[in-house]
Amino acid sequence: MAKVSTYPPITAAALLPADQFLVVDSTNAPTLATKTITYAEMLNAFGTGGVVPVNKGGTGQTTAQAAFDGLAPAQSGQGGKVLTTNGTTTSWGAITAGGAPGGPFQAVQSNNGSGGFTGSANLLSTGNSLQVIAGTSSSRGISVTGAAGQTAELQAWSSSTVLLSAIKADGSFSTTASAFVYAGVAYTWPSTQASSPGQVLTNNGAGALSWTTVAPAAGGASVFRAVAQTAHGFALGNVLAYTGTSYALARADTSANAEVAGIVAAVTDANNFTLLTGGYITGLSALTAGTVYFLSPTTSGALQATDVSTAGQISKPLLIADSTTSGYFVNWRGLILGASGGGAGGGGITGVTDPGTGTVNFDMSTADKQAVTLTGNRALTLTNDSVGQAILLLLTQDATGSRLVTTWPATIKWQGGTVPTLTTTPNKTDVISLLKLSGGNYLGMTALAF
Repeated sequence: MAKVSTYPPITAAALLPADQFLVVDSTNAPTLATKTITYAEMLNAFGTGGVVPVNKGGTGQTTAQAAFDGLAPAQSGQGGKVLTTNGTTTSWGAITAGGAPGGPFQAVQSNNGSGGFTGSANLLSTGNSLQVIAGTSSSRGISVTGAAGQTAELQAWSSSTVLLSAIKADGSFSTTASAFVYAGVAYTWPSTQASSPGQVLTNNGAGALSWTTVAPAAGGASVFRAVAQTAHGFALGNVLAYTGTSYALARADTSANAEVAGIVAAVTDANNFTLLTGGYITGLSALTAGTVYFLSPTTSGALQATDVSTAGQISKPLLIADSTTSGYFVNWRGLILGASGGGAGGGGITGVTDPGTGTVNFDMSTADKQAVTLTGNRALTLTNDSVGQAILLLLTQDATGSRLVTTWPATIKWQGGTVPTLTTTPNKTDVISLLKLSGGNYLGMTALAF
């Protein structure tokens, strides 16, 4: 049996009644009636008071802040944490080195206690700081700290230990840290700012940084070396030679002493200094612009404005001054001053200085003809000679006389098979003529008592 509708018949006039709606009464009987329906009344089906509950797509709240708080995970005890997700649900996660469930975090936060930065013209106001951290205890990071006048200081730290403290904008240094670590070496900062323009920060090779008064040469570059040598005793401007194990003051009295390695450009402390091996140097004194300075044969480590004049000394120009305090250091090759005015490679006789004890060595790469005045009993040696080289040695007694040659090179084959007996008369000269043969032997002849 078909159900008979109880709706009233709908006529053409009833299709658009003014302000009428199809209303279902308490008996579920529909009628056409005039009724005003409010927005809140429409929402009453979802919840009372016009508030839509969460289970019906709302927030259950009446303000934006309350709505966010209502939808977020419970916040009690979660201060300082961030909202994260594991891909399914959200939760509060701590900022840790290993990261919250969503992975590691890096945060920029204010630590001035006010919860944010102040000031409109600058990021930081006096007393504020900006930290970039990884971890809740600032175990690694960078800190930029505001100061009066908006100067700033850059720091990097590990836990409570500052690793790096940079120069502030006003040129001063941090007093909270003095070192940073790189590749296992602790580098210490100078305690003060550079004292004059042109200074550079140099390292002594052991981590101690210091300000050095140097400047690059125009059109080129200066070459420096940081040297650590216990109780070196050197001063700025000292000319040094290298002995093979350490540095010593150079001197132009012998070729060995005049093997210059460089000039001291700065002294860090009693055990460290900076060596300039070539280029521009400043901080010297009492120079004359345009003058060439030579290594001194009498004062160890010193320069002098005149060349050497005594046979056997080394002519070693080293510095061209461009002012009273600076100049260009160039390590030119030295020449041995000969007794007849000839130097190495010349036709004169090259003087050799008696060392005062032990052995007199004749370096035959410097000259074929060499002379020495004996001041005591000496052994004689020859070095750097070549096959076929004709050698002439002049051995002169000093004013005391009776000086003997205690040892000759064993490879000399003497005329007649007998080692010569030299003249012992004061101021007399004996001439020794040698010819270097293949196999290392020499043919030796003498002419005595000149």
